[in-house]
Amino acid sequence: YLDDLLKTNQESEQKIIRQMQDIQAAVSKDKGNEINALDHLRMMAHILRMLFNRQVPLRELSSMTRSFNANENEESQKQLVSPPLRVSIHIRRADACMANGKLVKEASPLDSSAQQFALRICYATSVYMDALQRLKDIHKRDPTRRIEVFVSSDDASSLMDEIRDQFSDLYKSMTWRIHDIDRERFNYKGFVEGYDHKNHNLLGEAAAADLWLLSNGEVFIGHLGSRFGKVAYLLATARHNRFIPFFSVDGHSVCCEIDEPCGEMKPYITSMSDCLTFSHDLVQGRGHVLNKDYFEVGSYMRKIVAQALPENESLYVEVTEGEEREGEESETIHK
Repeated sequence: YLDDLLKTNQESEQKIIRQMQDIQAAVSKDKGNEINALDHLRMMAHILRMLFNRQVPLRELSSMTRSFNANENEESQKQLVSPPLRVSIHIRRADACMANGKLVKEASPLDSSAQQFALRICYATSVYMDALQRLKDIHKRDPTRRIEVFVSSDDASSLMDEIRDQFSDLYKSMTWRIHDIDRERFNYKGFVEGYDHKNHNLLGEAAAADLWLLSNGEVFIGHLGSRFGKVAYLLATARHNRFIPFFSVDGHSVCCEIDEPCGEMKPYITSMSDCLTFSHDLVQGRGHVLNKDYFEVGSYMRKIVAQALPENESLYVEVTEGEEREGEESETIHK
């Protein structure tokens, strides 16, 4: 199961990169017509959106949302000129909390350590609500729009009860939407992909529906050190066709791989191609080997590759049709 899942992920990743390369090659034929940073981001987002082709069952599941405070706030919204400001919040829990079992009470900075596998961190609900409060304070400049919040979480407890009881001012001042599903399905053992439970189909459906729910957001609050969070962010970018402001609680930006120390790798991100398409999996076996202490510190492959390149050359990795990657063991330890 895991081998098939990994193969599918790799094939999808390579397909997206090949499509971006085709578009970039076509544009480059017209001299002087360069793609700017925002268009790079939107191109990646729209390709992903086309691949995220919802079939009928998923469209039906996506419509099953539960609203909180909708009636009270929508009545007052009718008196306003502008539509509500839509905010997406991804609150990561379940198997992501295996590092120490505790909820961290502060967001991680850009220079924090990588969060791979069992080193991932879960954050207290207050961390997300602090970001939402900051947004509300900024949003006071535009009193013509209320805030509508779209929530995704794999928390098995009643998250909305917690928000209502502990953050009552935020709760009452906004409309909240979350999928109306049995939260008990998130109460499983081990990793979500593992064999310790039999909820794979239900969890997969809920995840796909939540990704579409989060795509409503014009602002994103959550995890960009998460593949799920990154897909949600890119779907929102495609849906609104513009840059989506974000509050990333885990110290990662759009450009960082999920399992690398973002701040340390920042100097080696020299282009939007490096930002959006670099993957240490894709360069492994091409004369570069992953640092041996990966499971303790995360991937330093971006730095390893950059230091091996001639000056001013990009980390851009070309992927050709049918290419296979070698799973070579590492002998390199970063310094």
